[in-house]
Amino acid sequence: VVAFAPAKHRVHQGLDNFEPLTEEMKTWPVNELPHEVESMVKGLAPQIDFIDLTQPLREAAAQGVLTYLPDDTHWTTEGQRVAGEAIHHVLVGPPPPLARR
Repeated sequence: VVAFAPAKHRVHQGLDNFEPLTEEMKTWPVNELPHEVESMVKGLAPQIDFIDLTQPLREAAAQGVLTYLPDDTHWTTEGQRVAGEAIHHVLVGPPPPLARR
């Protein structure tokens, strides 16, 4: 499995609960890099699964989950959980329900 780990900006851009630090950040482009990486992977070995973690992280962030550290580009514990569950789903199916969320 190849997983695309998105930059913080790719996940947060355009979300109602995210305010960019500068006006310029509002217009930063988001390219097609995940699709390009997936095409490259599939071109090399079609049997390799690919997962773009942008959407799971974006959905969690839209719900108010802090997936990235506020002053850093690394995932929080919750961001790691979201990514881990998405990867788990690709590998073995949906994860079992957790006692707390």
